[in-house]
Amino acid sequence: MSTITISFDKDLPASNGIGVVMESPITEHELAWIWDHYFSLVLNKLPADYAEDLMSETAKWAITITKNLQEQHESLQEDGLLTIGKTPAFHQITEVENEIYIETSTQTGHWPTIHSRLSNDISNEQLVHSVTALANFLLCEYKTFYRELPLHIIALKKYYTEQQPFTNEESITLAPAYAMKIAMQFHNSVKH
Repeated sequence: MSTITISFDKDLPASNGIGVVMESPITEHELAWIWDHYFSLVLNKLPADYAEDLMSETAKWAITITKNLQEQHESLQEDGLLTIGKTPAFHQITEVENEIYIETSTQTGHWPTIHSRLSNDISNEQLVHSVTALANFLLCEYKTFYRELPLHIIALKKYYTEQQPFTNEESITLAPAYAMKIAMQFHNSVKH
């Protein structure tokens, strides 16, 4: 089992006071699965206007980054293209206001099982920033994740547009499964 902790600093606004810690390494494909699930869960929990803004912000980033996929990770980072939105520098938290835990467990031959624990007093802004903070953390820590994440974001947006909206509870599990299927089909088509 591995736990990803997203912490919000009490003395700083959510837009720059977030720490992300991953307890133990997770493979990049499993990270995509975990991020997709967390994104779907948060979209479902947020009021529609917050969710639509989050979807728009991530989709805008995905489109921008796909135009630059030939660039190296370091160049993209220097140009600020590996940051979604205005979300945070990852820093040492001085005093924790809220925390989100994403617990994962894996069994050989299966995708990780994900369980998220959100505090009752987490704000909508903190939920939004937690998604982009997690994405930004993964984009910095995993040097090829910027090639995987845009595909998932675009597939998730397609699912919510064509299959069912993020407001349906079923979408929390079905949208990530759809995104993984699209990503695998894409990777298989590129190999052949």
